[in-house]
Amino acid sequence: MVARRKNNDYPLNEVIYPMESIKEMNSAQLEKLWSNDQYIGEEKFDGDRELSIGGRFFSRKSSPETGMPLEKTDNVPHLHSILKHYPLLLLDGEVYFSGKKANVVKSIVGCDRDKALMRQGFGYFSSSISQFPSHEPFWKLKESDDWQKVDKDTKDFLVEHGAKKIAFMVYDILRDRDGKWLLDLPWEERRKILKHELASLALENSGHQYLSYLRIGKIYEGEARKRAALEEILARDGEGMILKNVSTKYFPGRNPVGTWVMVRGK
Repeated sequence: MVARRKNNDYPLNEVIYPMESIKEMNSAQLEKLWSNDQYIGEEKFDGDRELSIGGRFFSRKSSPETGMPLEKTDNVPHLHSILKHYPLLLLDGEVYFSGKKANVVKSIVGCDRDKALMRQGFGYFSSSISQFPSHEPFWKLKESDDWQKVDKDTKDFLVEHGAKKIAFMVYDILRDRDGKWLLDLPWEERRKILKHELASLALENSGHQYLSYLRIGKIYEGEARKRAALEEILARDGEGMILKNVSTKYFPGRNPVGTWVMVRGK
């Protein structure tokens, strides 16, 4: 869905939401998609779907107060530090932790900035995480900052999950670095542009310490490869796969029949 902007802080003239996928389809319809070479398979990661607009991250969820997409940029400074150099680039993807569920991701993107940074291991701790069970830990972002106590929920989070930084799995590109909108191009053309953009970005930022957190997923073609990939994804408790029609354009905030279909298995 594209909506009129309601404040001056949103970076586009109109509000854009990520394209949706059909989440239910009867077995007969789904069988036709497996064997249809017009549909490729791409893993759907279990995280928080967000748009990166020039390195500013926006959730597909809206604020109840303003009705605008919730901004999450402060919670993912490492991703912002790369993509902020491409102010016109607009990417659709998933912020996620490899091997973790969406609830763990939302413990990062859904809390305030300091807690999000603590839980990803930014800054300085008064003791190592291995010592947390027997210590009262403190944290500061910069050496010049004052120490602040680590809250119990964050302490428990770090003991259980460790200090890992969120990654961004890019699914699609809506606008290139030069500001050219790509919504009306077929998926297969957008994919070529996305691969080129990310390859160029990787070369330009080859020494960046957080480059590895910006990723692009594999594509599976042919019925056998699509089915095998889904089986492997589900075997490791992944969320599932999206079957995408390679000839369709990008529909912000919606999904006409025959475009993207979510498959989670039985």
